[in-house]
Amino acid sequence: MNEHAENLRQLLRTADSWGPRLDRPGRFDYHESVARFERLAGRLEAEFNVTEWTDPDETARRRSHIQDTVTFDYFEIPGKTVRTQSDVRIRVSNFFPLAMYHLVEYQGIYDNMEEHLGSQARRDIENALTEFGYVAIKPNSLLFEPYDGLIPFHDGATWFRRFFGYI
Repeated sequence: MNEHAENLRQLLRTADSWGPRLDRPGRFDYHESVARFERLAGRLEAEFNVTEWTDPDETARRRSHIQDTVTFDYFEIPGKTVRTQSDVRIRVSNFFPLAMYHLVEYQGIYDNMEEHLGSQARRDIENALTEFGYVAIKPNSLLFEPYDGLIPFHDGATWFRRFFGYI
């Protein structure tokens, strides 16, 4: 078994805790999370020269927690900016430091990012995440393995659902 993948599985298991609510850890600090995400978003905007949004409400949406999901927020890089046919979505979890990125067209299940997203773009995304303390879970297939953690889901949940989906 790949040591990198096993370390990420261990990180998922370590992060699998909760406070008064299942969608965030007991130590969750909303204001700290907003500030960290805003710094990350600013860095990504500058890195990828994002000056226009495909969604006219993008700026407003980007500044608020997404309700009813464990994803704290996400940032999209237009595909034309990174020379791919699909936008790239970078998600950060309420369970810091967990993050992921994927091509929007493939809804997060796509593992062969190398075939569709250039190595420089991947490196820039991962460097930005690392700079603000996030850890990108990749390959994304790790998140789609059956969830065997602390919450008694009864419907075949995955680690993606636990840390980035609706619970």
